Amino acid sequence: MTVERQYMKVRSLVGLIPLLAVETLEPDVVDRLPGFKRRLNWFIRNRPEFREHLEAMDQPGGGERRLLSIVSREKLSRVLRLMLDA
Repeated sequence: MTVERQYMKVRSLVGLIPLLAVETLEPDVVDRLPGFKRRLNWFIRNRPEFREHLEAMDQPGGGERRLLSIVSREKLSRVLRLMLDA
């Protein structure tokens, strides 16, 4: 007796967990926290290897909203492409 095998492509949600570890930094909130703003600017200037984890988006009316993430923009794009079969 032979057993027929049929392989199935299975994807796990475990790889998507890092996408959940994000924080949006609104400009008015950052402005109210001068110590945090100073350290954030130091981090951006002095740790260029981590800049890919911080995206800046201009807001209508001025200010810069920042997205802080474990996943870089490049990796996020790659994960979403796989996840959405694009």
